[in-house]
Amino acid sequence: MGRKKAPAQRPRDKTAVELTLSPVLANARLRFPLDEELKIRQLEKLQAEATRERATSEERSVFSHSGDYRSVTLRGVRHTLTFRQAHMVQILHDAQQSGNPEIAIATILEQLGTPNARWHDTFKSNLEAKKALIGPGERKGTLRLKF
Repeated sequence: MGRKKAPAQRPRDKTAVELTLSPVLANARLRFPLDEELKIRQLEKLQAEATRERATSEERSVFSHSGDYRSVTLRGVRHTLTFRQAHMVQILHDAQQSGNPEIAIATILEQLGTPNARWHDTFKSNLEAKKALIGPGERKGTLRLKF
């Protein structure tokens, strides 16, 4: 008796690349010829943008603020700030959004218009907000937001 032959398998197309995208882009599976690497790079860039957007939306759920930063909410706890405190939080938030979350204390004080003051004095009247919102940076003499 003869042996049955296994069904013939389709040869794999060696000139194509499979790309699986993240769930952000609806789990799309796409095939591109290798010579279309530009399209692959464009899709990777889209995926990176979607990841950044997701991180931004997660940040919004953790931290939100009024237009002038006088009222900020961090993890569901609302803090009411003075003008100078709000300005300091805004400076730190702008730095974080730019991808460089740590700022030198001297730079912050210059932007506040009080280069000879101590930053702690800015939050002297609101220690709870200071403890919740602002933390030390990795390097001495720098600050960052705590999220």
